[in-house]
Amino acid sequence: MNEYDDIIDLPYEGVRHHRRMARAERAVIMSAFDALTGLGNELANAAHEVEEQALDDGLREMEW
Repeated sequence: MNEYDDIIDLPYEGVRHHRRMARAERAVIMSAFDALTGLGNELANAAHEVEEQALDDGLREMEW
């Protein structure tokens, strides 16, 4: 027996104390997370460029 078996089939009447949030309001709250979209890719690209530059610099130092 699951610990929630006694309540799993009860009807859900929603939250009575708060009004439902409008989509526009929800979008404003979630937009902060949208700003981070693609950050991982940009960091990976920047790291790759730094590695390439370090390798190029190292090879130039070796050529004497």
